[in-house]
Amino acid sequence: MKKSLIIVSVLFVFCTCTIAEPKLDGTPDELKSYLDGVGNFVRLRGISDMEVKADRAIVKIIVTTIESSLQRAIEKNREIESVVVKALVKGFILPEDIMTTSFSSIPQSGFLSSKVKKYKINNTIKIKIKNEKDFIQIASLIDKYSQIEFVGMEFENSEKEALKIGAIAKACDQINAKKKMFEDKFGVKLHIRTFEDETSEDFAVLRSSGYQTEKGLTSYASKLSETLFKADGSGFEQIAIQGRVTAVFVCGK
Repeated sequence: MKKSLIIVSVLFVFCTCTIAEPKLDGTPDELKSYLDGVGNFVRLRGISDMEVKADRAIVKIIVTTIESSLQRAIEKNREIESVVVKALVKGFILPEDIMTTSFSSIPQSGFLSSKVKKYKINNTIKIKIKNEKDFIQIASLIDKYSQIEFVGMEFENSEKEALKIGAIAKACDQINAKKKMFEDKFGVKLHIRTFEDETSEDFAVLRSSGYQTEKGLTSYASKLSETLFKADGSGFEQIAIQGRVTAVFVCGK
């Protein structure tokens, strides 16, 4: 019995090893080329951090209307949206910087009945702003209309793509510097095989937590302004872009 167990164990190990090995096909020259490259590579990574001041932001607000009639809820929502757009344009925000979305409807039934009692309509409006003055206009509308709620704000930089390219270029320069150092120190030549761009953006996003319930222009606008804008009046806070590039080289002569 013990002898049979030993034979089975040996066969199991043999089969396991056989299955684990990769299958190689090709001509002798192709196989030699493959084996020469196995384990003969170097992975280098370059990371660069760039900080710049945001020069614009996108403010997101929601217009919510609740009426017993679906048609009236939509009409009321359109009325408030029209007032918002006209006020912002009058305050010198460009029409193309005001983006509205399609309405979403949420039927509301009674507590003990499935019959629809009211209709809730939501409409999101995004406004691109360039300074604190633009934001104050939006804050005043939020204070004026109970149907308008501040959702959040995303900070951006108008030169984002150029900044990303600059960050990537710096990361590549780091890799090239490391490559040259290894070649000089070890007397080898590194030949590029593959590379991957993993650059990320870290543009700040402010959510509405704690602010949407505060009414009154003085408290609402001043609290948000203190959070969003620098005290010296120089504009938005810094945003960061991190260039990350990984390259795989093969050692050669």
